[in-house]
Amino acid sequence: MQRTQIYLDKDEKDKLMEAARKKGVTMAEVIREAVGEYLVKEQRTILDNLKESQGIWRDREDIKDSDKYIAEIRRKWLPGKEDK
Repeated sequence: MQRTQIYLDKDEKDKLMEAARKKGVTMAEVIREAVGEYLVKEQRTILDNLKESQGIWRDREDIKDSDKYIAEIRRKWLPGKEDK
């Protein structure tokens, strides 16, 4: 384990200390647990996100051709490409 230093505002520190007290562990342990959970969450891949979003528009009746709809949206994002 490596020692590190972080800055917290008073409210954050108070809440972490309270959480640690309730769990019967150190504040450092609460922080390590939170960082661990954050890192697991951040490791999700783009593919995981794509798989999760699959079919989210299946019930939309206003979109007849999804490829055309997406191409239209993307054209609006690109400067100078609105007319093409």
